[in-house]
Amino acid sequence: LICDKLQKQVDAGDLSAARASIEEATYLMWGISVSFKLTGGFSQAATAWIDTAPLPPDLTVEHQQADPTSTWHRYHALSMLRRTYPELWQAPFELLHHTDTALVIRRGSLLVVGNLGPDAMQTPELAGATLLFQSRDQAFSDGEAPLVAGESTVVVRAGG
Repeated sequence: LICDKLQKQVDAGDLSAARASIEEATYLMWGISVSFKLTGGFSQAATAWIDTAPLPPDLTVEHQQADPTSTWHRYHALSMLRRTYPELWQAPFELLHHTDTALVIRRGSLLVVGNLGPDAMQTPELAGATLLFQSRDQAFSDGEAPLVAGESTVVVRAGG
């Protein structure tokens, strides 16, 4: 989306808006030490070629790598899941259930449930499943009527 927006601004000759869009899309800064404050850790120059928006220290790579519950670790776990379970991307895609706010798919013996709604949803397909990934703590509640928390995604190995 940011690329489309940026391309339209450049095509229209609105370079100041394009620069603002680039600044809006600042990447995760590497650290908060003095040397990182001016460049975000992306350069060894005295200052970066583009201003970076100040970020709270907990949004730097340095902090995220030290926090096992951080977004950085969740993305790393998801990346490793793809490597560990090739069926996640190789097995045929089977849509089991979908609504405006939820999606349940099967890839081989794996199930992926995305709940974009605000409320937990019952997901009987997950009964007896083994949790492999959850997008946030306590996203998955197992039991007779398994639940996926609102605004969460889980990946499980199907039971049975």
